Amino acid sequence: MTLASGLLLMLDPASSERWPDGPALWHIHRSSPGDQALFSTDRQIRSGHWRAVIVHQSGSLAGSAASIDAAHRRIGRGPLGYHFVIHNGRGGPDGQIARGPRWRHQDHGGHSVGPGGSWINQNAIGICLIGDLNRKPLSDAQLDQLVWLVQRLQERLGIGASAVYLPPDLDQRLSAQHHFPTQSVRAQLLAPAP
Repeated sequence: MTLASGLLLMLDPASSERWPDGPALWHIHRSSPGDQALFSTDRQIRSGHWRAVIVHQSGSLAGSAASIDAAHRRIGRGPLGYHFVIHNGRGGPDGQIARGPRWRHQDHGGHSVGPGGSWINQNAIGICLIGDLNRKPLSDAQLDQLVWLVQRLQERLGIGASAVYLPPDLDQRLSAQHHFPTQSVRAQLLAPAP
């Protein structure tokens, strides 16, 4: 029975997807009890290691964690550089959170380049939203999942709201008329623990 259940779980596309030459990508479902799926990692999460959360956008209207993984490998950045990817329904189910191998293994990210990129990759959890915020807003499901994910990470890892960076904070490609609800998201972030 256990073997059969395991095989069915492996074949369930909603649970994981297999990448060529890469590890399985596990999807997190909010309906899971507690934060078990989110914080179940191959290596223990070291206290104080993660000091920030960086939220990026993919800059494309469609895509998936697997397509970003393939692009990162093509340009020599190794496997998926983000710890999490939130799909928009155009490459993966709308609002689905994909947990990448860097989170599972508690490895530093590969999501930032340029000045400060090394510190960010070593100390910040990288989340990528599939989408182009200059052209289209996030879906309601993406926004809901983003807030849920960031709040769970903040709560468990002691990351204050001032250490959560949203796309308008760091993406020079965003126009002044971008489609990201910065004030609404900021209002839902958790304050630092006393």
